[in-house]
Amino acid sequence: MSAQVVIDSKEFARHGRTAEGDIAVADLSRLKDSLLSNGGSIHYTLKGSVGENGRLFLHCTVSGMVTLQCQRCLEPMAFSLDIASDLELAAGGDILPGAEDETEAVDIIPADRELDVSALVEDEILLNLPMSPMHEESACPAGQRLAQQGKERQSAFGALAALKATNMKSKGV
Repeated sequence: MSAQVVIDSKEFARHGRTAEGDIAVADLSRLKDSLLSNGGSIHYTLKGSVGENGRLFLHCTVSGMVTLQCQRCLEPMAFSLDIASDLELAAGGDILPGAEDETEAVDIIPADRELDVSALVEDEILLNLPMSPMHEESACPAGQRLAQQGKERQSAFGALAALKATNMKSKGV
């Protein structure tokens, strides 16, 4: 089991601290239902910073490999995690930015004196998993079978043309 890392998010960001580590996939309980296998580990880096106007940020990067189930062939599928998120900290009473600020690539999370880093990492992974994971069609056993069947299957008009040609030959036309 991975050691639980808890930070005071405002202090962490205000002092520009960095936390880095590995979390066993098996320790991410909310993620288990989305995975075919819970083996391996996830590497994370969390960096705090202060932006303009004293805005506090956490920069979270997550990397690793998880095993999902392909929804086309139902076989295991390795899925590479390469996540980079910028998270702005908002105190409970802070006013969230209006719609005009939503074009920024920054998500807003509540500031927390006891922020569980593994829960934050798990949230980021869950937000970045595909809804219907599938191998690339060329790499998927089911996709290859479907493509082969499509090549073998003749259209109704093609079959009609072949029948017509055969019929014409038998009549000597």
